[in-house]
Amino acid sequence: MDFYHSFWEFGYNKMDQNLHNLHELSLRCCLKNHGNIHLITTPKGKEFLNDLPYTSIQLFENEIDVKYSNFWALSKIFAFQQILAKGKPFIHIDYDVFLFKPLPEFILKSGICAQEIESNNIQDVYEINRFDLICENKYLLGSRKSDIAYNTGIFGGRDLESINFYIKQVLKIVDDHTNSGLFEKNHFRSKARLSTILEQYLLAVCVEYLNVSVDVLFKDPKEYENAMSLGYTHLMGSKNSQKVMDAVEKKILEYQ
Repeated sequence: MDFYHSFWEFGYNKMDQNLHNLHELSLRCCLKNHGNIHLITTPKGKEFLNDLPYTSIQLFENEIDVKYSNFWALSKIFAFQQILAKGKPFIHIDYDVFLFKPLPEFILKSGICAQEIESNNIQDVYEINRFDLICENKYLLGSRKSDIAYNTGIFGGRDLESINFYIKQVLKIVDDHTNSGLFEKNHFRSKARLSTILEQYLLAVCVEYLNVSVDVLFKDPKEYENAMSLGYTHLMGSKNSQKVMDAVEKKILEYQ
């Protein structure tokens, strides 16, 4: 199985030593437990991360317009698209995901895999009604709703056809010029919301439409409470804590 990181300098966090450390620990854990991890990035990202022992560093085939910076997960969508062109199964992990133990075999063999199901009041938490008001051409999201979303701290699999369908649905919304206002400023309570809608919520809508299943690492929210004991960590908002970042820096030394 091929593993990937992707990085766009207009993403969620600024380019500093903390961000570099996150990539390094995530990379070194993956190398130890899965033997490879590739990076897809921009020229600036390559310069920023070039000292790390990635299996390979590839550039995005197309430049990502800075106007999409409110949809910072778009870089992941473009990375998925580029990976799919290789025709091989893959798993993409976020740069703040640490695989202290190998992923279980059922995830490595799945058609589509993700971290977990998010199901707590999705329509309100994800601000779907707000999205519906702002986005003029919603395509599949205009006719279908879901009560869940998928956290994509890890994402990928072997069902490349279904993953490709999902990517195309995201890009239909992005490429439609009548939707340009959706990306011009942050319309939501959370800056992350546009990314979670188009990356995580739309994924759930797509797989329900296709009637295909997604294997999740954590089947019950209570399981995620013990994620560290299972050898898995996804920092998410915790990466904004300097105490956490100090712990990351110390942990890197164990993997060098």
